[in-house]
Amino acid sequence: MPRNLPAGIILTTPQWFEECLKRGCTVFDFPSGHRPRNVEKLRSGSICLVLVKPRPKAPRSEWAFVGEFTVKDVKLVRGEEFRERYASRAVEATIPFPRLGEASWVIEFEKLVKYERPVKLSECSDVRTSTSERPVSEWAIRGFMYIKPEDSLGFVDAIRRKSRRELSLELKVLQEAREVLRRHEEGEVINLVASMIESSDRCFDFVDRELHNIRELLEAIKPWYRGLDEERELAFLEGEAQAA
Repeated sequence: MPRNLPAGIILTTPQWFEECLKRGCTVFDFPSGHRPRNVEKLRSGSICLVLVKPRPKAPRSEWAFVGEFTVKDVKLVRGEEFRERYASRAVEATIPFPRLGEASWVIEFEKLVKYERPVKLSECSDVRTSTSERPVSEWAIRGFMYIKPEDSLGFVDAIRRKSRRELSLELKVLQEAREVLRRHEEGEVINLVASMIESSDRCFDFVDRELHNIRELLEAIKPWYRGLDEERELAFLEGEAQAA
């Protein structure tokens, strides 16, 4: 996505998303009479992240980014035109289509994709814009959220990185390290995380908030690991290379 384009977040249901994927739909419509703030600022090529809320009263911990699409056009459409030109390419889930005499804002899009893994809102405590005081995990998202051009690329990339399968593998390793620490098997902890020490800053970017205490674990291990004599360190690295 070009740096000079804004982005957005749409809040919908898993049913809308799955049906849209199944049918190859290319239109998202907002409720009649509702004007999503700044939605008209989206441009062709803008990315919209799809955030789903599984149930009307589902806790925010269950909300998740499940995919994205690329915007083609945004416009206010009257019910008559919607029925003629857009209804066949849209999903009428929890939001009824506009009737005659009504009007709805619609987003025409392409390239709807499903992420490898859903990214729960609770995982996004480190994702924010340059001007937001709170991370996206604490935003009040109601239908649509606009992301300014200067923040869009970094914001979208942050969610994409979290959606990749390797994230879950890193979290699994960190969870294992925490369990080992509980058993006070420091030697095993060293073997588990030593290979991650040099890239720990990269790993930290992906750590779920509930695992934040792993930072203290790694920091505590660093002096011990770096204090190992060169021969032991070399033997460890050679063993890792052979295993790979």
